Amino acid sequence: MREPIPAEQRTPEKLALRPDYATARDAEGRLHLGAKDGRFWPAVGVALDVLAAFEGRLSDAAEALGTTTANLGDFLKTDEKVWEQVNQLRAQFGHKPLR
Repeated sequence: MREPIPAEQRTPEKLALRPDYATARDAEGRLHLGAKDGRFWPAVGVALDVLAAFEGRLSDAAEALGTTTANLGDFLKTDEKVWEQVNQLRAQFGHKPLR
């Protein structure tokens, strides 16, 4: 389920409190979940909602999620349909697709 994230909730500290994202990151703040992990899809939903809030800018979304741009990109690439959604979202805001 997708939902807009209010501006005041777009901080690493506030997003880390969300039950659908809180357990998705490891101790270093990295996202290392596979699609078969029950935490994967809820965390993907949050990541896509945050990416939408930042108009498709991966680096800004990663900063808000408390991780690196590379880690967020790798996490979203885990599933090809998710990656398609990332690029569709970016296209809506006039950005080039990511590879």
